[in-house]
Amino acid sequence: MRPWGEFFATFKAPQFNSKNLEQRLVTNILYYRSNYIALCAGILILQVLFAPMILVSAAAIFALYTYLTQIHKGSFRLGDLVLDNNGKRYLFLILAAFILIASGTLYKILWAIVYSIFLCGLHMVFRPRNVQSKANRAYEEMKLSGANVFDFMPTSLYEDSKKNEPIGRSSSGNMNDLEDPSMESESKGDGFGSMRKRHGNYGSKYND
Repeated sequence: MRPWGEFFATFKAPQFNSKNLEQRLVTNILYYRSNYIALCAGILILQVLFAPMILVSAAAIFALYTYLTQIHKGSFRLGDLVLDNNGKRYLFLILAAFILIASGTLYKILWAIVYSIFLCGLHMVFRPRNVQSKANRAYEEMKLSGANVFDFMPTSLYEDSKKNEPIGRSSSGNMNDLEDPSMESESKGDGFGSMRKRHGNYGSKYND
């Protein structure tokens, strides 16, 4: 879970186009998903505190389920009608729906869900992305695509790592004795340049 100070740090109106909104929604939901779950749970708890009838309804439904499935395990007679296990399930669903509607619990739960979706949606849209959230999205997408970290290394470095040999060293251990002259430019900082050439500027995808 991210710090709540960071969660509520700053808000900024987005560019109202599909690309920008998609980037914010996906990036924020991946980065702050634990905070969103905690926020929804908090809204539900507040709803229960202000409407104790939700607990009474839940207790009644649990008692009904226990009676039909644990205490009265055999067939259930309802007047001239004999219910088997499937019939008892349908009876439970009908009675549970009646309890939820008659007590107003269903109405309160639906409103709690609406509040949760509305508040989380507002945060996803108006919370600008930062460096950490962009990097987290990139990491999540790499995991989903099954990408290997070595795919983002220069080819020469990857081959040397597979051979378990020191990069750019000869048998004498002198960095000046490079077997491949092209590796010298990569050891001086061109490795990431070749990576950008092969994979493109990955970070540009996440600019707000």
